[in-house]
Amino acid sequence: GYMLLGQESILETQTKIETKEFNIEKRTIQIDGVFIHFYKKNILEQQKVKVLSTSGYIQMHFELSTGATLYESSENKGSVLPTYQGQHMLFFEPHLDGYLTFPICSGATSVEIELSETWLKKQFGEQLFLLKDFAFALRGSQAAVLGGRAYPICPDIYRIIKQLYDCPYEGELKKFFIESKLLELLTIKIYKASTSFPTKTLAN
Repeated sequence: GYMLLGQESILETQTKIETKEFNIEKRTIQIDGVFIHFYKKNILEQQKVKVLSTSGYIQMHFELSTGATLYESSENKGSVLPTYQGQHMLFFEPHLDGYLTFPICSGATSVEIELSETWLKKQFGEQLFLLKDFAFALRGSQAAVLGGRAYPICPDIYRIIKQLYDCPYEGELKKFFIESKLLELLTIKIYKASTSFPTKTLAN
């Protein structure tokens, strides 16, 4: 789940997986309502992985260097969500039932930020309307991509992600810092989307 148990305000873990087909290093930071996953990947053979989730799923996805990711829904006329090298995307799926494809890559770095609906609504409050059609999609449990597509990662986004990774604080102060940076990321995403295309709702 998204909520931390016990007294911790923040939890950090690191894992490493090595096989003949890939090696992946993952660092995860968790606060209530949010998971931030930093990945370093070498994919020697293309990977296709089944993913399932019965509840609503919101993710900010960033392909920072040489990698790419594709999510394809198993449902007829379901979502197809590609994020290529140097791109970022914010999407919502009322549930996940499909496949993630990771093409061959070397030295790829990516970031996945999973947000709970509760966290998003708490942070935005009455300003949830700033997400425009994306907010309506959340309320109606309809799949959507903010701004209708993936966008190029700008220098400000690279800077914020580096600040998240290198944050020197601990405990409650680190949680406060992380939440402020997540809101900064969302602000940039909303601005980019509002100056280009409308949110794309994805009819199932």
